[in-house]
Amino acid sequence: VSTTMRTAPSRNSASYGGFFLDPMNPNFPCNHGLHATRGWSIPIPVPSVTRWSVDDLEGAQAAATLVVGLHQTVQEDRTPGWLTADVLKRWAADPGPRASVYDRALILRAYLLLGGHADESMVSHLASQFRAHRGCPGLPGLYRPDDEPGCDLKTTWAVWELDKALDRKLGTLPSQGS
Repeated sequence: VSTTMRTAPSRNSASYGGFFLDPMNPNFPCNHGLHATRGWSIPIPVPSVTRWSVDDLEGAQAAATLVVGLHQTVQEDRTPGWLTADVLKRWAADPGPRASVYDRALILRAYLLLGGHADESMVSHLASQFRAHRGCPGLPGLYRPDDEPGCDLKTTWAVWELDKALDRKLGTLPSQGS
């Protein structure tokens, strides 16, 4: 099984024999640069994954990153069989004091993607934690990583994606129409 990235030939592809993948180029045949409507197919193999321990935060972070990454590339079927909601349940409930806001959002989202369930107390607890990290000067709807004064797009995106997975129960997403 492999992913196929579609690219379009550049103006000079005949002379260079090359390809381009440039979503900023107005001639690129796709608005996001991920899939083109014309061009050639280049197979991109999915990397194999060796089992690792999920007994510490770093292992849970790696597992969550893999699960969410496979989901975002529509390759959930490539999730290793040993990586289940039960494996991440303990980390989803309490990733510990070293876990960043990003880690908490990522791990819980991976747990949900694997079929886990977040009860009301877990959602309420996370909502209060995330509220404490919401906003920075000029950007009241974004999220700060831990005790940083500035907002971080990676952290904000992780919190928003988790809120979408929880049907907006966290209340972190900007209201529609704003």
